[in-house]
Amino acid sequence: MFYDIFDIDLVRETIALYSNPSDQEILDAINGEGFSLERAAILLSDRAENFLEQMAERSKLITRQRFGNIVSVFTPMYLNNLCVNGCLYCGFNSGLKNKRIRLTIDQCVAESEEIKKRGIDQILLVAGEDPKGITPDYISEFSSRIKSRFSSIGIELQPYELDDYKKMKKAGVDYVAFYQETYNQDLYKIYHPKGPKSDYKRRINNLDIIGKAGMSKIGMGFLLGLADFKEDMLSLISHMAHIYKNYTFSQISVSFPRIQPSESTPIYNSIIKKYGITPVNEITLARAMFIVRLLFNDAGITLSTRESDNFRDNMTPLVVTQISAASKTAPGAYIFNEENLDQFTIQDDRSLGEIKEMLRRNNLESVMYERQYEKD
Repeated sequence: MFYDIFDIDLVRETIALYSNPSDQEILDAINGEGFSLERAAILLSDRAENFLEQMAERSKLITRQRFGNIVSVFTPMYLNNLCVNGCLYCGFNSGLKNKRIRLTIDQCVAESEEIKKRGIDQILLVAGEDPKGITPDYISEFSSRIKSRFSSIGIELQPYELDDYKKMKKAGVDYVAFYQETYNQDLYKIYHPKGPKSDYKRRINNLDIIGKAGMSKIGMGFLLGLADFKEDMLSLISHMAHIYKNYTFSQISVSFPRIQPSESTPIYNSIIKKYGITPVNEITLARAMFIVRLLFNDAGITLSTRESDNFRDNMTPLVVTQISAASKTAPGAYIFNEENLDQFTIQDDRSLGEIKEMLRRNNLESVMYERQYEKD
């Protein structure tokens, strides 16, 4: 399990050791092959930001070689806005006095049919941690009812047990996205003061459980803006290497959710001020995506509607392999038009047609179905 081998002190030492590389060392890291923490740390150094253009060029070359001109398109579907956790940065925080709903399975089917009518064939089921409602039986029944209608059913939910993931896989789930939020254990405890999610060890080990369940695709990442970017980024890279080594049958995909200024709350702002955390800007986000592509050539890279249309337009031709479209972040939003239930405000609200046109302008082909890629 990753918790047993993860060494945050080694991460910090590696960042410090390679904090001032030469130009040649940076170029060698950009043009090198294979994974190493040292290579990653060089690419994360402040001086490496001056080589963003070279990173972009090589990332684009690798992406086109590995994935062709195809970008797959998916839509998230929210099942609830209930949550037993108290995450200080989240719109589903249990302490907020918001209207709460959970869709019935019949309502879920109706929502999914509306998404299908819009031309989407890949769906990602998202929910707050709701142990009494979003159970393995609930997900399995819903998935079994829609699996003939969708080429891929993904979930971005609370942690489950190994047998639960196997059950959901049998029912039709083929993709699990699960994010650590931050690898800094001290800050993790501050941001997650109550609820099951406050268990750092359980959280960080869950990707191993997903891997053991034999999921064909595993999504991972952290929430940019909660802690020191370099520390979380190098920790993610270490975690990716662990998953690649131990679960070779799974395709790995990485997402880069970033806290937007509109999501900032007084308590979040006070935390980052107290601990000297710098919000992540677009240049840093772009570099994070390039670094993953340079180190893990066959990793999927997802860019969501948290980011602006301009940023997504610029980054997609360079490095993105999967993109969300026409997203809504509230339960029942596609058909029931519930208001003020969103987890966060999206930045790119373009329609599926507009996203497809953006891809076409960049000589990219949008696909609505899931495509698996063979590893070397």
